Amino acid sequence: MIIQFCYAYTPILYALEKSRILFIASGAAIYNLIMDLILIPRLGILRAILATGSAGIILLPYYYIALKKEGSVKLKYPWKSFIKFSVNNIPLCFMLFFLKGFIHNITSLIGILIIGAIIYLCLSCLNKGFEEKDRELINKAIGSKLFVF
Repeated sequence: MIIQFCYAYTPILYALEKSRILFIASGAAIYNLIMDLILIPRLGILRAILATGSAGIILLPYYYIALKKEGSVKLKYPWKSFIKFSVNNIPLCFMLFFLKGFIHNITSLIGILIIGAIIYLCLSCLNKGFEEKDRELINKAIGSKLFVF
C-alpha cells in the first residue's frame, strides 16, 4: 500500500528531469530485490510483501525530502488523507485475513471482495476520507451527486 504513494512522484521527477534523484531511488528497488531473494526461500511470500513495503517506507520519505531540497517544486502531500485511508484499510485487512479460508472458488472470492468493498466504503464514509474536491470530482464524473460524505 505504501509503495503506491511513491508512484505520484515519479512522473514529476521525469518532467523536472531529476535523473539523479531517480537513480538514487533505484537503490530501493535493489534493496527490494535482495530482500526478496533472501526472504522468499526461507520465509515465504508474506516476507516478500514486507520487503516491498519496507522499500516503500524508505522511498517515500526520500522522494519527499529530495524534492523539498531541490526547491523547484512545492508539493503539498495529503498526509491527513493518507492516514485516514490507512486506518480504513486495517479492518479490511483483518477481515480478508480471517476470511481467506472461506475462499474455495471464484464465487466466494467475489463475495468476500464485495463485502470488503462495502466495509471500506462504510469506513470511508465514517472517517470522511474523501475531501470536498475529491467528492466533487467523483460526482462530476458520475453525473450525479452520489458521494455526499
